[in-house]
Amino acid sequence: MSLPAAANAPAPFRDLPSLVAEHARSRPQATALVVGDQRLSYATLDALADRVAAGLQQAGLQPGERVAICATSSPAYVAVFLGTLLVVGAVAPLAPSSTAEQLVGMAVDADARRFFLDADVADALAAAGVAVPAGVPVTRLEALDTWLPPEGTQPAPVAIDPAWPFNLLYSSGTTGTPKGIVQSHGMRWGHILRAAMSG
Repeated sequence: MSLPAAANAPAPFRDLPSLVAEHARSRPQATALVVGDQRLSYATLDALADRVAAGLQQAGLQPGERVAICATSSPAYVAVFLGTLLVVGAVAPLAPSSTAEQLVGMAVDADARRFFLDADVADALAAAGVAVPAGVPVTRLEALDTWLPPEGTQPAPVAIDPAWPFNLLYSSGTTGTPKGIVQSHGMRWGHILRAAMSG
């Protein structure tokens, strides 16, 4: 990703969705994502994230509110993650290896306004007889296209403050109830800078 040329110069804050959008403009057909035999270009990923962001806004998600995701890696997962960040929602990525009770407990603790999951997670919840809390809409990633607004839909722009939450990460819970740790956009920008400058 494009970063300041001088490694020792202070780097102005950049948010991750803007970096992806910049690549979509400058090299749209370059590969942005590879998951198994699936490949997405920067242009395709950026457009899909825009539609997710617009869908979340249409559903009433407000900046600072949280969206839970529990699924194995897929292009839809990445698009939901980026789309949530675009509208300054905080992502709570939940591990599919968690028990059904832990998953629902983490979603409640995160105060998730929407829960995205895949078929395996949905089946595990159903087999355990555990339901997502009432009032939290659930969207299956396999059916994401049916939830998304039409192609070309753009979200209303929201300026991202580096102090705002980027994600809410939960501990494994092997020694008790999983604990959530909030990480900011500024912290993630620091991670991007360090990775770019060391690589």
